[in-house]
Amino acid sequence: MQRMLMTSLATLLLTTTGCNRSTPGDDALADFVPPTLVKREEVRAWLEKRFADRDVDGDRRLTRVELGNTRADRIAGADVDQDGAISHDEFIAHGLARFDKADANGDKMVTNKEQDAARAAAAATPTPKTIPPATTVQ
Repeated sequence: MQRMLMTSLATLLLTTTGCNRSTPGDDALADFVPPTLVKREEVRAWLEKRFADRDVDGDRRLTRVELGNTRADRIAGADVDQDGAISHDEFIAHGLARFDKADANGDKMVTNKEQDAARAAAAATPTPKTIPPATTVQ
């Protein structure tokens, strides 16, 4: 009986001490980032919400004041008709064009690797001149 108890304790000790050890593969998995998929229609819905949140006066146009001075430089890229504001259609089209550019394989989904590549390419591209800050009327 004493021998059986000692054997059981030894087995328990050996199995529990092995639980705290990591296998060689665990270190490799620590840096693993699963691919994130963003679907085009999800981006469209997000863009619709974002536009609605920013269109304070409800005129379906985003002005420099609504975008704020930090985003005013984006007007030049999205304002296709050059009227000084971004219409709803221009906003959605510009956002989806950025998505399509990032979607390297054209499957209407962007993975984190495709997004990282698109950001790296955008960072390497010179930015256009910044539009002067908007003035507010007091």
